[in-house]
Amino acid sequence: MFEEKHLWQTSFLWMRYLNYDCVHYEKDKNEVWLAHKKRQHVVIFKQGTFTTQELDFDKDRIVEHQKQIAKFLGYDIKRYDVYVLTDKSFNTVNFNVHEPLQVQFHSIHNVKALRNTTTHPIIKRKLGQKDSKSLKEYQKRVLNQNIVEKAMYRFTPITYAVVAINVLIWLIVTWFTPHHTDYEIINLGALAHFNVVHGEWYRLITSMFLHI
Repeated sequence: MFEEKHLWQTSFLWMRYLNYDCVHYEKDKNEVWLAHKKRQHVVIFKQGTFTTQELDFDKDRIVEHQKQIAKFLGYDIKRYDVYVLTDKSFNTVNFNVHEPLQVQFHSIHNVKALRNTTTHPIIKRKLGQKDSKSLKEYQKRVLNQNIVEKAMYRFTPITYAVVAINVLIWLIVTWFTPHHTDYEIINLGALAHFNVVHGEWYRLITSMFLHI
């Protein structure tokens, strides 16, 4: 059985790991719209029980308001995927559209199906784990429009790569170079203006967290 938390957790994971942005939230429909500019793709997550008429209306609303949506977003959309998190499954064929644009409906009736909405390994793993975060916490992060805070939520592989490089270099310095104190180790890799100016460029890589 789906809870509203699944709606917000899934939306947040798509934003964090797939770089989508929340562009619209319709409270009455329990509906979150996420968009990806480069892919020209919109993902809509809905949670609840909906009639055939309601879903058909959603389809028509998307198809008939393309110009308004493009104007609102600032770019055209080529494909829509509508993921309906519901305990009442439905035949998606009746709602799919192929021309003049692609609109694909997905009936998500259990957590396994929810995990299969993406091939991203981290998202799949997190959707299958027990989670201690509250609905409100996920909702706040999804709806947050602060640019700095949104950037902090993003998954950035380069950050993890830099941390890994620094740890590796620290271990190499510790094990394979002559030293006596931690201060000497820091001096070998820390960012020092004098040393960089005189050609020790490696310090720009080794010193992300060691500044003197």
